[in-house]
Amino acid sequence: MERRTLRQLEVWLPEDHPIFRVPVEKRAEIARLLLSLSELFLDLLERVERLEKRVEKIEAKEEGAPEKQSGFSNRDKKNRVEIDPAAFLDI
Repeated sequence: MERRTLRQLEVWLPEDHPIFRVPVEKRAEIARLLLSLSELFLDLLERVERLEKRVEKIEAKEEGAPEKQSGFSNRDKKNRVEIDPAAFLDI
């Protein structure tokens, strides 16, 4: 990378921060790697949040949906023709 395309970030951390256990010559490289990983992690968190919202919408629809009725509906019962088995067998 060209230096012109890079920007510097000054970060103050507590002296017992784990990054200070990394040797000085590797510290910047490791810090860049960890920042890149945090970017991926934040992207995953956003995706999870979007999925959670979609699941909540689906669950809300399921909770608000009327239960399926088994058999005939009330309308079907009104229009239903009753058959007398004895009369039917006499035909």
